[in-house]
Amino acid sequence: MLHVDADAFFASVEQRQKPSLASSPVIVGGLGGRGVVATASYEARRFGVGSAMPMATARRRCPQGVFVHPRMEAYRAHSVAIMAVLQRFTDVLEQVSVDEAYLEVGGADHGVHELVSAVAAAVLHETGLRVSVGAGASKLVAKLASTAAKPRGVLVVTRDAEQSFLDALPVTALPGVGPVAAARLTELGIDTVAAVRAQPVRTLERLLGTAGGTSVREMAHGRDARVVTPWRGPKSVSAEQTLEFDTPASQLGPVLDRVLVAAHARLLQAGVGARTVTVRLKDTDFAVVGRAVTVPQATSELGLLRGAAVRALAAVVAATGLDAEEESGAGARLLGVHLGGLSPQEQLSLLPAATPSPARGLPVEPAEGDGAERSPTSSSAPTWRAGADVVHDELGRGWVVRELDAHRAPSGVPEVVVRFEVTGDRSARQRRLPATDPGLHAAEPEPVRALR
Repeated sequence: MLHVDADAFFASVEQRQKPSLASSPVIVGGLGGRGVVATASYEARRFGVGSAMPMATARRRCPQGVFVHPRMEAYRAHSVAIMAVLQRFTDVLEQVSVDEAYLEVGGADHGVHELVSAVAAAVLHETGLRVSVGAGASKLVAKLASTAAKPRGVLVVTRDAEQSFLDALPVTALPGVGPVAAARLTELGIDTVAAVRAQPVRTLERLLGTAGGTSVREMAHGRDARVVTPWRGPKSVSAEQTLEFDTPASQLGPVLDRVLVAAHARLLQAGVGARTVTVRLKDTDFAVVGRAVTVPQATSELGLLRGAAVRALAAVVAATGLDAEEESGAGARLLGVHLGGLSPQEQLSLLPAATPSPARGLPVEPAEGDGAERSPTSSSAPTWRAGADVVHDELGRGWVVRELDAHRAPSGVPEVVVRFEVTGDRSARQRRLPATDPGLHAAEPEPVRALR
């Protein structure tokens, strides 16, 4: 089978539709004070920028980077185009996220090399995007092969070479081996897949639990019985954090923020929106209590989800009776965020989201949309978001580079910097325009275009 993974997907779409950024470090994510990186181009990754990193950290590490808001409509369109290409190579396609899929393919090993190259070439030709393709006898090996092939490569792991390929990998390459499990293994010198295979199963079960130890041992031997099945989409995404100490309610805000950001990153990766936000707490007595808040429509806007999470946290705190401070020692041992009611037909609110009141010290970032929004401000000037698609009556199609407030603009009035260019065109023109220019309008993303 094959595993296909689009390289730095969000950032690659930006570079494709904004040709002047083709070799630039591009960082996509929330640009507010508490925004996080959704995707960084490989040029940005050389500076140590990575997904889920606070945007403030990314700016410090890569001040020369181009920072833009996500444009989910453009990413979804390219995802659909990629999957349509992949469907031509198989009768069984399992899309596991907005930018990756498994394909069930037949044929002998010697024919797979030509196939993986053909898949990568077809996606590049039809969408202008590069993918990494891995081939193996199982989902596990195919996925690890595509990861090893990144960026923009292909790798076929034959059955004869499978064990030697796996043995050379670090133990963290195995699914489910996170930082905690890895730390337990490396303490005993178990830092490669080969070292895992050499351990008695009882040792692994003692370190990782019965289920975890058995699973890791099976994967280390390349055993994976999962089959490729048509994608029906995830029902939910979630994240949680076990707290080192029993934590009072007054200190849960920052914890909620971190957990929500992790769940939100998985939501973006799946390319869907969520309608229900559930916050769960495990208290000192190990009792688990959860409360859910539902928003009017499925969304991936972090501000809207955070507002719902704040309300859900307040409800859980009230239900559990946690102390605001460390008065009786009652506190939380674990906090989790569950995003449900997922829908690929995400609808973004047409109105600016109200900023929710912080709960228990939780800092809140205003909602961030996917495209250009002209929202009223105190000066009645429209607001243009970096990266957003626009069209000018005289200058044509372009995108917002940045907005200048009256203090920074040479003219003394709010301005917007727009770069006018389209997919496949290297003749970019940059102009500084009044933010209230009546000829400047928000636009839909360009359609997906094949290479010429």
